[in-house]
Amino acid sequence: MPSERHQSLLRVPNGWKAEHEPRPGIVATMTAGKAPASGLAPAITLTQSATDLGVRDHLAHLRRLVERTFVKVDVEDADVYDYRDIDVAYLRFFHRTPGHDVIVEVWSWLVEGHVWSMVASADHRDHPDYTDVFDDVAATFDPTVRVVSRLVRPA
Repeated sequence: MPSERHQSLLRVPNGWKAEHEPRPGIVATMTAGKAPASGLAPAITLTQSATDLGVRDHLAHLRRLVERTFVKVDVEDADVYDYRDIDVAYLRFFHRTPGHDVIVEVWSWLVEGHVWSMVASADHRDHPDYTDVFDDVAATFDPTVRVVSRLVRPA
């Protein structure tokens, strides 16, 4: 169900630092303004690129990429679901770094030959405190737009 809108706003959580279009292909980066006790500041990144894959093939490709990229990785959830008449690929995985056990969530929306991917990560000890924040940002994004024109903070 394509939208007539060509531009969108992306919601930035309160207290988070944000950068709009820091590099080609990266639409936005957001980081919690203050790191929790774990020392790893939760982060969200939104990217956009062209694709010729379908949503299930994209999810399978993403899963293979994650499994090849990270040592000590555990894919906890991988599924495709319908959100506002658009298929969304969702992947959640756990991986270890030298200082942190990290949970990463990825939402991918494929619309008209483009994939928008939102990646959110937090230390596993902090993840329960940020999962609603991640879900809220994902829920406010409209993947049927052509461009994210600016970042906005809630009133």
